Amino acid sequence: MGADHSWANAMQAEALATLFLTKHREIEVVSASRYVQRQGYDILVRFRKEGKGEATEFAVEAKGVRRTTGRANGLRIRINQDLLANVDLPLLLFVFDVDDETGSYRWLIEPVVMEDGQAVLLTPVEPSPTNGHRPAQISWTDLSPLDDGALKTILDRIATWSRARDRSPVPPRQRSG
Repeated sequence: MGADHSWANAMQAEALATLFLTKHREIEVVSASRYVQRQGYDILVRFRKEGKGEATEFAVEAKGVRRTTGRANGLRIRINQDLLANVDLPLLLFVFDVDDETGSYRWLIEPVVMEDGQAVLLTPVEPSPTNGHRPAQISWTDLSPLDDGALKTILDRIATWSRARDRSPVPPRQRSG
């Protein structure tokens, strides 16, 4: 059975993501679905590492599933091809079980600093060349638990990538895998 993409679950997932992110003082959340010219993601996140310097940005696509459709049966989440092709920011998928409000995540566009110091964005989820959506089979084992420790790791990784990007131009996005 696929992920439940009802309007209520989508709104609850976005609210849970916003609540999770905004409990950290250095983070500012913009609801992209309401305030930003539509890029395809739900939330634009800005943060300043240690509260100083220029703000670093990343995007979040939030999905909500119900315990009865997700945990035992795996997930089937549709990812818009335009989202993967047109976003030039690190992009995370946050999946929330709307029954118990637990969150998990995975990278959709991953910030990586190569051995030579070059900042690149990798896209581990390959969009389909034949249609506008590619159903990605994402199982719970592909996701990592979303908690304060995970968020610290995410922010550190994006800050490291951002510093490397500021030292050199970002090459075109690469596909991983």
